[in-house]
Amino acid sequence: MSVENPHSFWPTPPEAVLPLLPHLKPETWFVEPCAGDGALVRALCAHGHKLHWAADIEPRQDFILPMDALSPEVQRHIRNTDFDAIITNPPFSRHNFETLKAMIRLFSAAKPSWLLLPAAFKYNDYAPEFMAYCHKVVAVGRIQWIAGSDGKGRKDFAWYLFDQNVKFEGTKFYPKLPPPSVTAAPCHLPQGEGEMASA
Repeated sequence: MSVENPHSFWPTPPEAVLPLLPHLKPETWFVEPCAGDGALVRALCAHGHKLHWAADIEPRQDFILPMDALSPEVQRHIRNTDFDAIITNPPFSRHNFETLKAMIRLFSAAKPSWLLLPAAFKYNDYAPEFMAYCHKVVAVGRIQWIAGSDGKGRKDFAWYLFDQNVKFEGTKFYPKLPPPSVTAAPCHLPQGEGEMASA
């Protein structure tokens, strides 16, 4: 992590979303609590999924609520509003490990939670707590985080599904496959200031 990127702001490229799509039901209603500039939201909505609300500690779009994902207000809305899943690209740098662990615990206690993480997450010393309710790991591979750059990052990534509310029967691993044959559609998001539904 660099001084210039204190909150690990790495917009999610659309290509990183493609491996996740076969694992989502059509028109999944989702929440994105670490939305950044809305790149992940736009990619999901372009494939027919529905944004319930999005938030970020430093939002870069008007439709994203200016709130910390671990704030009491966000936690209350995650617990008390009706949607299908949390889908997010959270801060994952070493500097943010404690924040990441708190997010996994809180999100997955409320809803099925898909997090885009380094593929090696499962090998960390603290991983056993979380792998005890990690139901799927879907390989993404290396990601070109900066559009127009010469190459991809040096780390492999994967989508991890955490859920504390269903019986754990082991983690299913899905290898990297050719991208699914899907067509993205125009994504229409709110232009004004975002808001949450009442709890």
